[in-house]
Amino acid sequence: MKGLLIKDFKLLKNQKSLIFIFFAVILLLLFSTDVSPLFAVGYAAFIGAVVVISTISYDEYDNGNAFLFTLPFRRKDYAAEKYIFTLLCSGTAWLLSTAAVAVFEYLKQPRMMLSDTIFPALLILSVFILIASVMLPVQLKFGQNRGTLAVFVTFFLIAAVIWLTSKLLASFGIDSEKWFATVQSASFGILCLICLIAASAVFTISFLISVRIVEKKEF
Repeated sequence: MKGLLIKDFKLLKNQKSLIFIFFAVILLLLFSTDVSPLFAVGYAAFIGAVVVISTISYDEYDNGNAFLFTLPFRRKDYAAEKYIFTLLCSGTAWLLSTAAVAVFEYLKQPRMMLSDTIFPALLILSVFILIASVMLPVQLKFGQNRGTLAVFVTFFLIAAVIWLTSKLLASFGIDSEKWFATVQSASFGILCLICLIAASAVFTISFLISVRIVEKKEF
């Protein structure tokens, strides 16, 4: 697995222009008055996921997987490496962008509490973990060409399920808005912890699905 990580970091090293653009956009978002600085945190985590997806595409390019999987590692190791690489890239991007936003907000408003930045950033991290949990197995299953379309279809289905669930709750006389108000009135820290635990559980399930996909895939 160490060799796979080195390979992907070598690929990342070749994307210097993307990294430069990434930092430039982060700075623009921090100094922009039209959007919340916390948007930079979500953007950073998402770019980290895009970088990981690009390494999967590089592996598939010109039937590269047919050679790659002749090397001495288990297919489970390949799937595990992609998830570890996701946590390393997106986790580092999330951490650095959160720290930058915290410092920036403190310089603007010295009396602002650190929790006002940390807790929303943790919620953004939870959402990113859920997004990555969908993107990784879909990309491993369908590849570069059909993977993007499959991701859009998947998120459309998720949105449809959420909408149908809200309608179903309404038919049973359950006020979803009142329920959300109750959740929002709870401790923000506890809510962040619950979201992170739930997202981590989904991430683990996603990894198990990806392992099964890679083990059954033919090249």
